Amino acid sequence: MEEYEVRDIGNRADAPDLSLQFFFESNVVDIEFQEDEEFSKPITLYAAITNESIAPAMYYIVRLFFDKQLTVINSGGFRFNSEQTLQIGDMAFIVNSYSNNYSIPGAMPIWQGVRFTIGDPHFQIAVPKVNGDMIYGLAWSVDSLGMQQKVRGAILTVSNNQARILDV
Repeated sequence: MEEYEVRDIGNRADAPDLSLQFFFESNVVDIEFQEDEEFSKPITLYAAITNESIAPAMYYIVRLFFDKQLTVINSGGFRFNSEQTLQIGDMAFIVNSYSNNYSIPGAMPIWQGVRFTIGDPHFQIAVPKVNGDMIYGLAWSVDSLGMQQKVRGAILTVSNNQARILDV
């Protein structure tokens, strides 16, 4: 076992190990367009946070990154931060970043094995009307006390007026 693996296992009792996942209500979501509109009707996007450690996350920061080509209609209470370039897999995307700080007593701690949906109300995005298939970048990062920052990406694919999210 490598030294970093031993350290990781040893720290699981001392620090949270948070992860986040984007998802739709179903695996595939139909996208509807009005004839004269440049963007689709709003699509509800969910985000859930989990903790793989026995140490609860009492204080944590969540950052979400949405492809700049998407329109964020509702940011779920997250604050807009900035525009930046982000590498997701082997592709670079220009994204808008949003963040939210969570702490007790205003937010529940994140316990091991419990999936908490974040964003109140849920996130809503709109997809631009284009001819052909498209891919858009989504990403997230989480920080908590004692935990190394975790950053992951996902791809939102649009094909035949249907959207899917693929974790990268």
